[in-house]
Amino acid sequence: MMTIKEDKGTGVVTSVPSDSPDDYVALMDIKNKVNLREKYNIEESMVLPYDPVPII
Repeated sequence: MMTIKEDKGTGVVTSVPSDSPDDYVALMDIKNKVNLREKYNIEESMVLPYDPVPII
């Protein structure tokens, strides 16, 4: 997620951790690191209640 351009996009992108483990790592970082959330103006309510949903 840290490599995504925030000013350019077309919609929702799904994440498959086995194909893109950096998405999972970024989610865990943003959930566990308060200073990172503050840097990007992300509120706890935007990330803490959510967990990846296994589909297999």
